[in-house]
Amino acid sequence: MSRMILVPIDISDKEFTERIISHVESEARIDDAEVHF
Repeated sequence: MSRMILVPIDISDKEFTERIISHVESEARIDDAEVHF
């Protein structure tokens, strides 16, 4: 699996961004990956 996750976010949509961040953090823990926004 990937060891780095790049996440483009739109800060104008706070609710969606918070949901994405939560999901990506969970995936990163599973894969022991590094997250970049």
